[in-house]
Amino acid sequence: MKLIFCPGCTDLVRLMKEIRFCKCKESWGLYKEDGLHAIIGGRSVPMGINNFRFCLMGGLVVGDEMPLSVELFRISADSDRIEWGNLEELQSKDKLTLGIGIAPAVKIEDSPEDSS
Repeated sequence: MKLIFCPGCTDLVRLMKEIRFCKCKESWGLYKEDGLHAIIGGRSVPMGINNFRFCLMGGLVVGDEMPLSVELFRISADSDRIEWGNLEELQSKDKLTLGIGIAPAVKIEDSPEDSS
């Protein structure tokens, strides 16, 4: 599992397939469609958690000994699974070709009340 750490606000954010920001909005990131590679930017420090140990900790995998903690590790900034991106460029590209979950906010109007 990939996360980003923001040295500005000390927020730790789990990456998903849509852009996620830290609390101060200075760090951001998202998974690419393959769910393995990520695009990050701003002040992001890429971090990781071993998925298998994390699942064991949560009881999602049956086993005799369940760990009480997981190790958070820093991912090298030049890792082949991390790509440094430009937020403005990313948001302006065709979202369907990128295969990522960036979408503009949509206001949902209340349905008109029945006047009968």
